[in-house]
Amino acid sequence: MKLKKILTASFVGLLTLGGLASAHPVQARTSINETWGKPAFTRGVTLNQSQIAETRKLLGIQSDDAVDEFVVDGNVISKYLQNSNNPGAQVYSSSLIQRTSAGDGVKVEIVTPENITLITTEQYRNASITAGVTDATIKVASAVPVTGEGALAGVFMAFDENGQALDKESIAVGQEELGVISGISEANKDNADFSDANLNVAFAEIKAELAKIHEKQDQLATKEDVEKIVNEALKNNNLDKVVTPEQTTQITNFMIRFQNSPAINNKELISQLNNFGKDVMNNAKNWLGEARNSLNSEEAQNFLQKVSNSWDRFVSWVTGFFN
Repeated sequence: MKLKKILTASFVGLLTLGGLASAHPVQARTSINETWGKPAFTRGVTLNQSQIAETRKLLGIQSDDAVDEFVVDGNVISKYLQNSNNPGAQVYSSSLIQRTSAGDGVKVEIVTPENITLITTEQYRNASITAGVTDATIKVASAVPVTGEGALAGVFMAFDENGQALDKESIAVGQEELGVISGISEANKDNADFSDANLNVAFAEIKAELAKIHEKQDQLATKEDVEKIVNEALKNNNLDKVVTPEQTTQITNFMIRFQNSPAINNKELISQLNNFGKDVMNNAKNWLGEARNSLNSEEAQNFLQKVSNSWDRFVSWVTGFFN
């Protein structure tokens, strides 16, 4: 069962909006995007000088003048994130944001996964894209164990400070999405059949379908349509027997909120999904082939067959979406 969960997370990691880390590695060296300026380094206000130096090293910052530096404190978190109103909050998580070329998509790397205890790579991607972040490479690090909201607020702050402010309501929807996903993941943390990566992919599929309906028909999906899309996405990702009816309703209610927000009007949302689809098509089949060659146990082979079947359903979805 443990092997199954590890393999599930590994496979579905390919199907995230930011693409595959090995296919698009996050560069350690900071470079200047001339339409944006220097990469933005957003650091937690509570870091001491030693921790600042450690965080810079973790994020691959080679010199002080290589980045524009911004400090994230409780006021910044309150400005960009809901349900936060503590000016004296301790903030340690930090981020490095590099604007990339149009069509590159959003790439996220958590450099210190052992110290980001709540938000996963896929959750950072989903929340950022829903909020309107496009074509950026984001690295997250913390010198001490923290939940990771400071780094997310720093991402939104970096776009604001560079004259590319994100829509406030879209940010709120992105954070609400993060809350729904992290809540369901936390409730299922001891369930060997559950994977946070699967859930994030399901959210991506649902948003893509709703965006497709909105773009092609210039109207919103009905509640019945949303329920059907949610159920199909959960089934596609082997979560239909894992996620509870109450959690499914929670997802449906969020998706209705999503399609009624400015987030669905963002044409770049479709572009990011297009980038996501290309990454998946180019990389996931190769991964499956390598996995079959290297894993010979009966459990692994049975599970890989299930993954292959899920992949076939996912390819059908991607093909239908882009057609």
